[in-house]
Amino acid sequence: MLRILQIGFLLLVSTNYIYANTLDTYITINRFFQIETKQNYIELSYFIPSNVVEYKLNENNKIQAKLKISLRIIKDDKEISSKVYVLQSQEFNTFNDINSNLKDVIRLLAPANDTVSLKIDIMDINNVNSSFNRTTDIYIPEAKNIFLSDIMLISKANKNELDNPFNRNGLLVMPKFLNYYPTEITDIKFYCEFYQLKQKQNYFVRYLLTNEDGIYVDGYASHKRIEKKSYDAIISGFDISKLPSGNYYLYIELKDENNEIVEIKRTFFQRNNKNKDVVKNKNIQKNELEVITNNFARKYNLANIRHHCLALAPISSTFERATLESFKNSTDTTLMQNYFFSFWKERNPKEPEAEWMAYAKKLQFVEKTFTTISNRGYETARGVIYLTFGKPEDTKLYRKGEEFWLWNYEKLNGQGNVYFIFVNKDKITDDFVLEHTSLKGQIHSKKWSDFLKNEM
Repeated sequence: MLRILQIGFLLLVSTNYIYANTLDTYITINRFFQIETKQNYIELSYFIPSNVVEYKLNENNKIQAKLKISLRIIKDDKEISSKVYVLQSQEFNTFNDINSNLKDVIRLLAPANDTVSLKIDIMDINNVNSSFNRTTDIYIPEAKNIFLSDIMLISKANKNELDNPFNRNGLLVMPKFLNYYPTEITDIKFYCEFYQLKQKQNYFVRYLLTNEDGIYVDGYASHKRIEKKSYDAIISGFDISKLPSGNYYLYIELKDENNEIVEIKRTFFQRNNKNKDVVKNKNIQKNELEVITNNFARKYNLANIRHHCLALAPISSTFERATLESFKNSTDTTLMQNYFFSFWKERNPKEPEAEWMAYAKKLQFVEKTFTTISNRGYETARGVIYLTFGKPEDTKLYRKGEEFWLWNYEKLNGQGNVYFIFVNKDKITDDFVLEHTSLKGQIHSKKWSDFLKNEM
């Protein structure tokens, strides 16, 4: 389940996230700059759900989880900076009392104008067989006179809380550990830093949304003026309650007083919006936590989750099918897993996996029965109708003249005695095309309508 989506502009697609395999760990990585000391640093935030770690009695006879965290920045086999420590959960009296997740943020200095390796090792001390281990290369750019940090998607930026490691600039800034925005999340927030090292001039920051092709999305643009500052924190966002489902980029453009672009940053996110009129839900972390902790789709590997997502097309809306189209060549396992979970959660909030299994049973039959040389079962006309409406009451194959299947549903969408006619056009393959249906508002053929009148 591990993948790296983006670290600044190192990788072309996506955001600053890493996901783990054995010990489910969600990590964001961003590059920032200390304006006072003129040093670059890497900020790593991680989130581990409480239900994936093991709790045991400690020396105080309390139930507690413990993680050994080892973070090292390495260049040419030499350790540049590191942080090794034990993260402990709070103590609980019983297992039923456990109600908090493990999270922290660590900042490590890194050399400028160089590529370093960030080695991450996290081990559950109470279960040494459960661990997260990953090494990833990160390029640290050389500090210019004027520049921006990476864009960090955030779930909230509230008033400072004492002794909270996520405090910065007088605010509690909590990273968003998933770049996936289901219907329930109605806004996107971000954090970015501006740096000016020498002569103080005025600058203009513009932030906007584009689709995956880089085309500006109308109505999603704003700006901020920075007046002769050496440093500024940019915290803003957009209401996305009416943003259609799809893949998007959040761009930040830094411009000088002549309106010339000095620097551009971007980060990727995906929107899955089912409702036209969305009731705002401010508990973003609760929604995100549900996707993280209850996502049954995480048991599917890349090949399986891609197939399962694409097989949703027959029962998907236009917006949903556009998203599914983007999955055809995707290697983003986690993104598809999150989409798949949310898809079924919206259809059956209480038992999303049961809803999927009912569909999977039909899908298994469709794949076995209707798959042809050219298409998977769910891509064929008969497969689409079967997955959409279920098993017909009667089916009959005609071989006189044209070869075709006649399907009959006794009642469909409030309409009685509905027929579908699938015709084999080339008589070589087993591909049958939907030529006619008596279902109102669907494909209609006078030829086959007359046939039904005469035959039925």
